[in-house]
Amino acid sequence: MERAEKKNDRFEHKTEQDPTIVYGKNAVTELLKSGAAVDTVFVQDTMNAAQAGYYTAIAREAGAVVKRVHAAKLRGMCGTEGHQGVAAWAASVDYVSLDDLLAEAARRGAALFAAGGRRGGSP
Repeated sequence: MERAEKKNDRFEHKTEQDPTIVYGKNAVTELLKSGAAVDTVFVQDTMNAAQAGYYTAIAREAGAVVKRVHAAKLRGMCGTEGHQGVAAWAASVDYVSLDDLLAEAARRGAALFAAGGRRGGSP
């Protein structure tokens, strides 16, 4: 089942497979240029080099990972043949830099705690 919802003057295509998938050349381009957080951009492996290069460049500029995938993968993710060779996973959370996080914690007078360690061995 697919539906399109109008959000911030662009259409976000929602499917039962993934509620944060945006697909189609114009929709993905607008998402990447909007400044919204994007996790991953999927480009069809048979897309010509010039087009693939364009989506790769704007995706990387937006901070997204780019993956070349088979058309069947896109069809499965989008739930339709109408993906036009490109899809993106819009981030389900907003990311902030460490500096912004520390500044906000200082503004609130809150303490931040971080835990870390190595796997498979003692520190």
